[in-house]
Amino acid sequence: MKHLFLRFLIFLPILLFIDWMIMVVVGCTSNFCNANTVFFNTFYFYFGIILVILTFLFLMVLMWKQRIPQV
Repeated sequence: MKHLFLRFLIFLPILLFIDWMIMVVVGCTSNFCNANTVFFNTFYFYFGIILVILTFLFLMVLMWKQRIPQV
């Protein structure tokens, strides 16, 4: 159990940094293409939330697969 928690603490910042980089690229690209405030208040906001939720789910699936003993 201790190893799973340590892996969680190691992979979580790495995955959140990757999410942050994706959001920076999407934000800069949309700003370069003259996106209006409606875009940033709707799609960009929901995209960020969905990205973080999927990251946590991905991390939980990885941790859960490590916990199951292999036959």
